[in-house]
Amino acid sequence: MTDLDAGILDKRIIIQETTDTDDDQGGFDESWADATSCWAEIRPFGAKQVAEYRSLNVHASHRIKVRASVPVEEENRILYGSRVFEILTIENENEDNVVKWITCKETRS
Repeated sequence: MTDLDAGILDKRIIIQETTDTDDDQGGFDESWADATSCWAEIRPFGAKQVAEYRSLNVHASHRIKVRASVPVEEENRILYGSRVFEILTIENENEDNVVKWITCKETRS
């Protein structure tokens, strides 16, 4: 079983989901809305990890650790201050429902 040291979850992040807003012309504009916030650990990838992921054609820059109970999907995105992270994958560490690792790419918004 995975142990979780809550003290390492020291960054407050916001998980956002897409919403459709009526554009008053019969269509919709896609925008982002806050879905939930939680405590997380944010780790930038080292050069070796970046090379490993790029060999799989995944351009990841960070991994974010959250409690497994946090509702998050690959269609969401993560905000940390003014920084925006696109979610690439979500892993349930050891399949024991304690920790989720979210592999992300920092983007410019």
